[in-house]
Amino acid sequence: MANDISDPVGIVVAELTTSWLSANTDSITPVIAAIYEYKQTYSRNNDYVFVFAGVHSEKPIGIGFDSFDYTDTVRVDIRTTVSRAHLYKLINEVHRIVYAKRKGLSPYGLLSINEENQDLSDKSIQLWRFMMNVKLWRVIQTI
Repeated sequence: MANDISDPVGIVVAELTTSWLSANTDSITPVIAAIYEYKQTYSRNNDYVFVFAGVHSEKPIGIGFDSFDYTDTVRVDIRTTVSRAHLYKLINEVHRIVYAKRKGLSPYGLLSINEENQDLSDKSIQLWRFMMNVKLWRVIQTI
């Protein structure tokens, strides 16, 4: 059915996986996965882009409640042990892909990417980490 609720995490992972250009990130392609599907132990020798679900909200549109506005927030967790400069190359690549697909994240559209971003880097253990929100929206008609 065209009005089913889709998996926003799977959509974002698929877009990042198929559109990643390793030339933009020092010829390194990170491990890109939904965090709940990643089965291996964390290794300090790879770059990672983990995606997981955040907040889901829905609001009725109009008086008749026959359409709903769905907003899904997907968290993107970017990790590297290379350097802080390399972390920003990974961040820029995620931005490039999401903004390039802002109208093609079917069935979603992009609302914003820069709300409540967090830099969680820890130089003492040589882990540079950044988390960002990607807000997606779509309208679903129930009738």
